[in-house]
Amino acid sequence: KGTVKKTELAAFSKPRKGGIRAINLDEDDELVKVKFTTGDHEILLATREGFANRFNENTIRAMGRTARGVRGIRLKSVEDYVVGMLAADEGKEILTLTEKGYGKRTPVSEYRLCNRGGKGVTNIKVTDKNGSVNVVMLVDGSEELMMMSKNGIAIRMKCSDISTIGRATQGVRVMRLGEDDLLVAAAKIDAEEEVENNEEEVAGGVMGKDISSLEDGEVSDVEEVEFEVAEEVQETTETEEPTEQPETTETEEPQQENTELTEDDIQDYRA
Repeated sequence: KGTVKKTELAAFSKPRKGGIRAINLDEDDELVKVKFTTGDHEILLATREGFANRFNENTIRAMGRTARGVRGIRLKSVEDYVVGMLAADEGKEILTLTEKGYGKRTPVSEYRLCNRGGKGVTNIKVTDKNGSVNVVMLVDGSEELMMMSKNGIAIRMKCSDISTIGRATQGVRVMRLGEDDLLVAAAKIDAEEEVENNEEEVAGGVMGKDISSLEDGEVSDVEEVEFEVAEEVQETTETEEPTEQPETTETEEPQQENTELTEDDIQDYRA
């Protein structure tokens, strides 16, 4: 309902097993966003009906955990509510996405500094064509976006493909939806994080790859490693000199005695 509150981090230094209370909410209210700040940021609150209020964080005094907070933005109607809270950065842009798949980027510098608790300025023109605001986030244009619809349709696109235009515009179509479908969520994908994840997958080695899905004739990295090991073993075997076998001595056959009688032996035998 447009309420904000600032609490020192030291108040949460003694957590309990079941958690501790961070804010007291009214029956018809709910928590939208929590962000860590230094105390000197500029806060931007965006509403469902297309308004945004930018104010200094130092206009909010630090309160206890059980406090209800103070008014951050005055809502346009009873049906309006806050959809996002950002710590404004002058060098970045506000990305606004609506429930019917429209979006735009607008520099933070176009949102003038207002008083806390005021109505703010127009963030996007909400019409029957583009629908109410669903997502507001801070971007620099280098990220990629993943958007999800109510019916489970997801698309991924570069943030730089979304036009940078002024505040009082309806935006451009970023996602084509069916008649009964709505855009419900979006998230940023950091390019650096994705590169790190890919490097970790490569560093995992080829032994973790699934070779069951390979087609006939296709050689996996695991098989290539096995072939290389087999070739090294074969080369090692070929270069080794054969070991000398000990000479085998043939057993000499005993000579047979000559049993034939000479003439002298016969004469002696007759005598």
